[in-house]
Amino acid sequence: SEPYRAERAAPPYALAYDGVPLLAPIWTGIYGGLNIGGGWGRVDTSLGDVDLSGVVFGGHIGYNWRSGAVVSGVEFDASYSDVHHASNIDNLAVEITDADWLVSARARIGVIAGPALFYATGGIAAIGTSTQIDLLGVSMATNSTQTALVLGGGIEIGVNERMSVRLEALHYFLDDEKYALPAGLGSVNTGGSLTTVRAGLTFFLN
Repeated sequence: SEPYRAERAAPPYALAYDGVPLLAPIWTGIYGGLNIGGGWGRVDTSLGDVDLSGVVFGGHIGYNWRSGAVVSGVEFDASYSDVHHASNIDNLAVEITDADWLVSARARIGVIAGPALFYATGGIAAIGTSTQIDLLGVSMATNSTQTALVLGGGIEIGVNERMSVRLEALHYFLDDEKYALPAGLGSVNTGGSLTTVRAGLTFFLN
């Protein structure tokens, strides 16, 4: 007869299909990871509208709770941004506008389908912006931090019990703000929106 071999029982929240464990995360506990993608949008100002585009990359960390096929949780992310706009105005002035960084705190809720998690997410964000105008050799620059509502969604697919890949889209609705220009040149009202699409790799730490 074959020797007795003890097997560790799967936790009650592990995924299985017809009793066969799936090679997917258990979708509960703490996790962290990296992401990279692109962003584009428009900043509306009292001096004119500015279209932005560029690369974003950063990291995320969060915590999941699973109940049956439903997963809820919270996530925090921070990204460096090269989303920018540069224009030459009548060969007299050069304007450069940048979204330098993005951070957000969001709730997530999703549904498990096989090794994949489909989710929606929403919360609050802050975006660091800077603007520089060079006019006839005179340079003027200003920086500001704009708050935003962020909504989005994505899909995560388990590679194994400890790792998943994700594709996520986030849309930022910038609050209207007013900030002063240097050298007593008045003030500028700003608003607008920004969208990012990012691919990521997540590691489950529980």
